[in-house]
Amino acid sequence: MGSPSVCNECGKKFKVFGSKKKCKHCMDVMCKSCYPAHLELKHTHVGRPMRSGRRRVSLEVFDATGGSEQDLQFLSPVGTPDLELEYGDSPSPDVLDGVDDVEPVSDDDDDDDDVDDYGVDELDREDVDDDDDIVASLGRRPSIEEEETQYREFQLIQGAVATWALKEKQAKKRLQRRLDDSYLSVSPVLPDAWRECEYQECGVFAVGYAVATTLVVWAFFALAFVAFLYVRRALAPKLNGDLLAQAVEDILAYSAGETIHLNGDDVKGKKRNFNETIELQIALK
Repeated sequence: MGSPSVCNECGKKFKVFGSKKKCKHCMDVMCKSCYPAHLELKHTHVGRPMRSGRRRVSLEVFDATGGSEQDLQFLSPVGTPDLELEYGDSPSPDVLDGVDDVEPVSDDDDDDDDVDDYGVDELDREDVDDDDDIVASLGRRPSIEEEETQYREFQLIQGAVATWALKEKQAKKRLQRRLDDSYLSVSPVLPDAWRECEYQECGVFAVGYAVATTLVVWAFFALAFVAFLYVRRALAPKLNGDLLAQAVEDILAYSAGETIHLNGDDVKGKKRNFNETIELQIALK
């Protein structure tokens, strides 16, 4: 692929906003007037059927060159290996030598070239549509085959997963059976019905055990609280009488001027006369 600013066929430089075309087969950039000749010279061996319009253009070019067989071979290098190697692989600026009807590219005539090349562009667009249809039709077949292959692989994977799940379930059953057999040696022999009932009633037994334990604990605390109240009521009168007698003795001793022990300290009382002492004793009694 050549420079994008120079025509690969005639070697003329493009303007900044000049009109140019890019070949979809070899990615070469060229003038609009050089594009039809480029397709005829370089890409006649693509493999698609030649349409009537393309054939008509090639015949016109062939008539303009003189109609000799040698010129025909030059324009279509498919049948000649030497010409295929020379003109099919590398672009050459002298491929249009001998063609009188092809005019040099002019940037001032871009609008006219658009009108003149309308028919060729339509043919190229139709060829592209045909190529797209062929590619789409060929692409559908592998897609269908791929879907069938994926479906078969999915079935194989699904079968393998099902087999693996079944084997895992059987292995778990064998392990559980071995555990049950090992438990039988240390546990009493029970019928199967009792064993099933044991598994079913395990949850009920756990709930009942928790409830019974809670009731026993609350009953113990209730009995302890009742015993505390009974002892307190039984000992309260005696304790109150002893405290009252001790208080009276302390008051009398304090009134007599004796030393008493109060709140951890020794306090000496104030001696009263006989009348006050008698009155205090009467009041305390």
